[in-house]
Amino acid sequence: MNLRLLGVFALGALLAACSDETPQTAEVVYQDKGSCNIEGSVADFKNCKKDQVFFDFDKSKILDEEQKVPAMKEFLCKYNKKGSIVGHCDIRGSSEYNFALGQRRANALSKALKSQGLPSSSICGVYSVGKERPLMAGNSEQCHALNRTSIFVLSDSEGGIAPSAPSPVGSDAMIPPKIEAAPGETPEDAANESED
Repeated sequence: MNLRLLGVFALGALLAACSDETPQTAEVVYQDKGSCNIEGSVADFKNCKKDQVFFDFDKSKILDEEQKVPAMKEFLCKYNKKGSIVGHCDIRGSSEYNFALGQRRANALSKALKSQGLPSSSICGVYSVGKERPLMAGNSEQCHALNRTSIFVLSDSEGGIAPSAPSPVGSDAMIPPKIEAAPGETPEDAANESED
């Protein structure tokens, strides 16, 4: 009896949370390494809002490109950072369509950064997670807008090993596995070979 009553309360709490239109973080998808006070750290990159760009509904043209992309490129070059670009979509539309749209968005950021002068070697991969890994849970327009993004995910600065493609399924989908360099090969060489 007590388990049934507990289940009813849990279901009620779940339904109440789902009906709330306030954006809530769906899950921790990027881990901060470093302190907010350390210039050039991952936390600094994210807190200065230089790690991502946004898009209109069903579009792959970067909003505020002339401000966002140069600031991102400047940070990446100033601190000699490398990483991968991950494209996201809101939850509307099919998984297949959103996966392709997320890839177009990631490609748009990659192209924009390179046109600003970011070396190709700084971009270790360009991937899509479509609508499968929302950054914000919810079905409001605010949640949708926050999920229409491409994010530059900095690689692990320890050893400089570049990330590879995230798995489209599983809890590690936003933390790409590392590319292992062959004996006598630098991590950058391994990353460049994976792009071909």
